[in-house]
Amino acid sequence: FSKQFFELVLKRLEPHSGRFVIQAGSISPVEEPHLFARIHTTLRAVFTSVEPYATFVPTYGTPLGMCVASQSRSPSPDALSS
Repeated sequence: FSKQFFELVLKRLEPHSGRFVIQAGSISPVEEPHLFARIHTTLRAVFTSVEPYATFVPTYGTPLGMCVASQSRSPSPDALSS
């Protein structure tokens, strides 16, 4: 994913309430350990707020990194689940 791609995503979001969520790769040190960091860094170059999350997906057998990006302050995990 490029900075230009994320800039296009940003243009499509509602200015104050839009959120973009991306599965940003494995966070396992064995599988592409730098992919998550690169995506997170690129998102931070475009969005005001970028929050990393992790979840284990049994199908993949590895923890996956997720990022929630927006132009407003970071949402709480409770707000994301509603």
